[in-house]
Amino acid sequence: MIIRHLQIETLRAIRRANVHLSSGLNLFIGNNGAGKTTLLEAVYLLGHGRSFRHIDAGPLIQKGSEAAQVIGRLESERGSRSTLGVRREKHKLFARSDGREIKRRSELVRRLPVFFIGAPSHDLVERGPELRRQFLDLGLFHVEPRYHSLLSDYARALRQRNAALKQGDYKLAESFSDLLGNAGESITQRRVDFLAQLSGFVQEMLKHFQANFQVELHYRPGWKDERGSLRWAIEQQMERDLHRGYTSVGPHRAELQVLTPEGPASRILSRGQQKLLVYALIMGLLQSYLEKTEEPPVLLLDDLAAELDERRTVAVLDWVEEKGIQVLVTALEAGKLESRFDKVFHVEHGWIRESGPAA
Repeated sequence: MIIRHLQIETLRAIRRANVHLSSGLNLFIGNNGAGKTTLLEAVYLLGHGRSFRHIDAGPLIQKGSEAAQVIGRLESERGSRSTLGVRREKHKLFARSDGREIKRRSELVRRLPVFFIGAPSHDLVERGPELRRQFLDLGLFHVEPRYHSLLSDYARALRQRNAALKQGDYKLAESFSDLLGNAGESITQRRVDFLAQLSGFVQEMLKHFQANFQVELHYRPGWKDERGSLRWAIEQQMERDLHRGYTSVGPHRAELQVLTPEGPASRILSRGQQKLLVYALIMGLLQSYLEKTEEPPVLLLDDLAAELDERRTVAVLDWVEEKGIQVLVTALEAGKLESRFDKVFHVEHGWIRESGPAA
């Protein structure tokens, strides 16, 4: 899916902006605080219904305004056109597609697949397992049609079981064991299968980047599988869970481990190597997406030049251009690579001005 035109109103520093985008590479340059990242945030809001910065919607809305609004004119690979819009109030999200109300964020994600890489990108490697679980689930959401409903069913049963555990209700907690066990094992199998495919793509991307390190991706399911059954593991932990008031085993406790031959990537790799690894991981996710779908996604790259050296930056631009992915990149200045971009925009104090095709 391609965003042909983007209209932004009262989103952080941007009072009003109308941006006509290229279907290829778009560069937004300006000083820190000018509003470059806010523009990327607008696209992410349009595709996800939330910010990539934080959950709280308050800071998104310009002071003195009731809501932030983003409207995108979209065009599919086959040439069909549509309009997607979101209005984000402090406590509520409104979304419409061609005049029809969208009630679930998951529908936004399907209509406009948006992937984001921004500073600090190395968080995906360094921080705890939750981010890496979300990374896997995002990839599966796009390539497995039933995965989202499966994950939602599991999360709902988990909340209900945890509530029963906090109340000390043994029988009620036990009644969720089969549902959690079956859904949890299905989630785990899908994650394992997806990771096997993703690992190959990540290795390809590291070679493309001419990386001077190697990694392996391992999945720990979130329970000790002596008998292989999550249902059995849940039963074994019942007394402990009742004491603690929460479910201690299952895919919600799983971990995607990123390992080098010498140990965990978070401890062995330098900050620069970790950033390169994150790009390989996200672009591996994009490759998996492209293998399963006909519509290319939109990729947002915040401060690309600060994340990667010139050689790796060129490698990223070469790859996304070859795949036909629409990309929005921010930078402090255009630099030597300005001619690589189809359109260049200057951002200053929330105002966005197109400078025309790069020379």
